[in-house]
Amino acid sequence: MYALSQLWPVPIAELQCFITYLYHKGYASKTVGTYMAAISFQHKLNGIADPAADFTVTKMLEGIGAYGQPVIRVHQYLMTY
Repeated sequence: MYALSQLWPVPIAELQCFITYLYHKGYASKTVGTYMAAISFQHKLNGIADPAADFTVTKMLEGIGAYGQPVIRVHQYLMTY
C-alpha cells in the first residue's frame, strides 16, 4: 500500500512522514510518543543510530504535544422534506 523501505535505521524523512500521518489520523500525542519510543528502543537493541533523536523529529513531537489533536470537521446537513 505504501512504498516504504525496509531499511534500518529508518530514514528520518520516513519517520517524519509517519509522525505526520499519525497526527492527521487523530492519534493522541502520547500514542505517537509511544510509537516513537518503540522505534527508538528497537534501534537501540540492534546497536543502530536512533533516528527518533533527530532534532526535527523531536521538534515535531513537541509540536504535536503543544497543539494537540487536529480539528476534523464533519459537515452535518439538515435534512428537510
